[in-house]
Amino acid sequence: MAEDNPPPPPRRTMGDYCRRTDTRQISMGFQPANPVTFDIKNTVLTGLRDNQ
Repeated sequence: MAEDNPPPPPRRTMGDYCRRTDTRQISMGFQPANPVTFDIKNTVLTGLRDNQ
């Protein structure tokens, strides 16, 4: 007889992370590998606010 192998685990998608509807699911969140700080100039921020 052939061995019964367990099915592979489900493939993770972006919808699997930080889901608030399933409280039993562990939330891994998003943590970048190389966090970078950057400075946005006030003129850019003003332009972005105007475009909303």
